[in-house]
Amino acid sequence: MAIDVTNGSKPAMVDIRAALAERCLTEIDVLMLTDIKRGHTGAVRSLLQCRVVHRILLPIPSDEYESFLLEDIRQAAKEYGAEAILYSHYSENTVTFGDVKLTVPRRTFVERSLSPVTALGIEAGSTKITYAGASSWEDDYMWSFTHDADCLILGENGPTVKMPPSGNIPDGVKHLCVTGEERVGFLSDWLWGYSGTLSCTTVHRINVEG
Repeated sequence: MAIDVTNGSKPAMVDIRAALAERCLTEIDVLMLTDIKRGHTGAVRSLLQCRVVHRILLPIPSDEYESFLLEDIRQAAKEYGAEAILYSHYSENTVTFGDVKLTVPRRTFVERSLSPVTALGIEAGSTKITYAGASSWEDDYMWSFTHDADCLILGENGPTVKMPPSGNIPDGVKHLCVTGEERVGFLSDWLWGYSGTLSCTTVHRINVEG
């Protein structure tokens, strides 16, 4: 199961903890933060308190404030026996646990926004799931991660969406998930003619199994 903790807000964490309890999951192999926000310090501690977390992957901080938040997270990891590992935003990163491989692209921006574009690739056996954040289709490198996905999740994290994707839905996408019901209407022209399975979720977690 893959879970998106979003900004680490209390409503998100309530939903996430409920999802873990629902599936009787007591351990988290890898908790990976793609950025460091204030809400993440409480979110990480919340997960550490209720589940066994083996590894926490943290981006190298880009300023003094992020360094301050990072130290708080590292201290929490030490208290609960989790291994804290730093990685660089500026190169592509891959993490493997069991038969699952996570790939996080290097940090990328579009010219009109200070918010980074995000994506995440999850490979489990022969199945590839790609999470593509808001406006990821405006960056060729980031959007290339969707091209061989079996399941594509269009998320809300990233620059404000100003335009729908151009071209067709990538070949091979059998299941398309859109977060936010209002986004389906916005993408209606792009979705026209899609023959795979389309679903929509408004909950905080991105739940991928199977």
